[in-house]
Amino acid sequence: MSAPNRYYRAVCATIAALYYRRVDVLHRERIPARGPALYVALHRNGAIDGVLYERVFRRAAFLVSTQLTRSCLGRLFFTGIPVTRAKDAGDRGGNREAIARCVAELVHGGELAVFPEGTSDLGPRHLPFKPGAARILEGALAAGAPVSVIPAGIFYIAPERIGSDVVVVIGEAVDTTLDPALDAGARVRALEHRIAAALEALGVNVADAAALRRIERLARVRAGEDASTYHRALVHLQRVRLPAEIAESWCAVERAIERGALATEWDAPVFSARGPLWSAGWLLVQAPVVAAAMACNALPLAGALVAGRRLADARNTIALWRSLVGLPLLALWVGALIVYAVVARAWWIPLAWLAITALGLRLWPELLARRARLLNHRERARALRPALERVRDWLRAEIPDA
Repeated sequence: MSAPNRYYRAVCATIAALYYRRVDVLHRERIPARGPALYVALHRNGAIDGVLYERVFRRAAFLVSTQLTRSCLGRLFFTGIPVTRAKDAGDRGGNREAIARCVAELVHGGELAVFPEGTSDLGPRHLPFKPGAARILEGALAAGAPVSVIPAGIFYIAPERIGSDVVVVIGEAVDTTLDPALDAGARVRALEHRIAAALEALGVNVADAAALRRIERLARVRAGEDASTYHRALVHLQRVRLPAEIAESWCAVERAIERGALATEWDAPVFSARGPLWSAGWLLVQAPVVAAAMACNALPLAGALVAGRRLADARNTIALWRSLVGLPLLALWVGALIVYAVVARAWWIPLAWLAITALGLRLWPELLARRARLLNHRERARALRPALERVRDWLRAEIPDA
């Protein structure tokens, strides 16, 4: 592996480790052992999707927007084969060369990752798929490359929030056999249709944002910490209607969440099985550690939060801007700590910082969960527990364990 590749892999690993608690990969065995391979991936949460997909498709080159590599800051974080999208400012004359580079990558046995939507959105359904991936694939197949085409989807519990979980789902390989009598245009259209069908089978497509939020909450209630069940629940719930009695119970739960009467863990209501003293005791242990970790990283945390609030133009770019600003500030912060430790001959300082920071990252999601469970010991929250249990029982019957 070249030095630039090691650098970008380290950057992606650092962002993934610091920003998200866990990145689960379902059906990893479907990833080919070697190329040529074309990964076609759903695109939801801005350039952060690419950071997380890189952790899965480690050997792949990525087709990226020129917006990401145009500035010095962008080039610190992103690399790949640049293409100018229709929405991007700039000359699109170089796109033909970029497509040729992608075809050559596959013909020479390499691996390539492409986002057929072109851009990202956290909305209720995928954006229109572009034909670029199908054109690249047709060119490689026409040159005799035995390309494996692997679809992938990415699903976030809370995409913009630090400490959330992510699920990457690998789909079954797309059929690439074509009638030799078809001309190039018909071959591209056939491949485009198959790629779209494979991605739609992985993704979630509902009527509006309210419907998406509802099935995400229900899937979280059903799955708990299990990534496989979370994705199965999402896919299943987009196709079914809640029975009247269950819908009534769930509406009561949702109304309570919206008015603040029922606390949630990552937007799903939770109750403690052990009582308020247990939850309060853990809060008293965890809160000082998390507070110390925040204090030990005040500058990068403040910078990241301000960047997400001031620079992001949509929900799907919050995590990106927090990472673009927070990670360089963190590097400066750590550098300053090391310099001070050398001057003061106090090597325990960076070691203590590392221990407190790592423990704070580990405890932050648990702290949120304990807080929600403690708040839901209130009488008005406990009154909703039977309604939530009716919904949970229905979900378990409707979506059994795998």
